[in-house]
Amino acid sequence: MLYSWLSLDAFNAWHADACTALGIPHPNHNAATGEIDENAQWTTAYTEPSVVADDDVRAYVEQSVADLVPDGLGTPSEPPPAPELPDLPNP
Repeated sequence: MLYSWLSLDAFNAWHADACTALGIPHPNHNAATGEIDENAQWTTAYTEPSVVADDDVRAYVEQSVADLVPDGLGTPSEPPPAPELPDLPNP
């Protein structure tokens, strides 16, 4: 589900708590074998924010993580509106 926060600082505070609860950072695993892949980069973030405006920061959060880390979680949100594209001439 998409959530929104009133500032990037508010998102970052929640995200830090979420990462701690999820044990992030952690090494990545080989999808086929399940073994730790020592050559792969570590997972260092749970989700990435999208800054729509100064007071509108949005990120996707799985329900299980929302349930695990409810304190500081933003409010449920809709996707931001798509930008209006200019009409292009028909070739």
